[in-house]
Amino acid sequence: MGKWTCKCGQAMNDHRSPDSNAYSVYSDELLVEIMNKKDGNDSISYEDISEASFYMWKCPKCGSFMVFGEDGDGDRFTFYERQEVEKVEPLFDPDQELNIVVVEFQEGGNGYTYICDDPNIHIGHAVIVPVGKENTEKTALVVQKYHALPRDITFPVQKLKRVIRRYSYFDPITSKNVCRNLI
Repeated sequence: MGKWTCKCGQAMNDHRSPDSNAYSVYSDELLVEIMNKKDGNDSISYEDISEASFYMWKCPKCGSFMVFGEDGDGDRFTFYERQEVEKVEPLFDPDQELNIVVVEFQEGGNGYTYICDDPNIHIGHAVIVPVGKENTEKTALVVQKYHALPRDITFPVQKLKRVIRRYSYFDPITSKNVCRNLI
């Protein structure tokens, strides 16, 4: 058994035999210095590589790392625990159809594809959509509407933007002012 053990209980190799989980890590400067000392056969001497900047050992059981000799302190060791990343649900169910609309910002102009969550929006309706990196709200006209599975859409579904809402001439603030003046 080795002198060191991982937090999971796995014993570290005592270095009497080669350890496939042990690594020597070199600073850029030290590695350049070692490479400059290569002989004509591109061989590096053991003496040159024995002075690593620090050493690492990866636990074969849990994948965590123990690092020895960081910052030039041979007695220092740090334990880096492997953390599992939480599984993330996919943004889109690959078996659920998406409502897709193609909009134009001017008649006969280029068509731009958006996901439309409102089933009541149809061809000929004006909609508000986000445009550009700043997601500026613009009015556009729906010229096509169709349903497609995420896997059948040629553009990356995660990059498609969504229709914000149907454009309406009805403005609640103006409407309140008009109603107030009528009474």
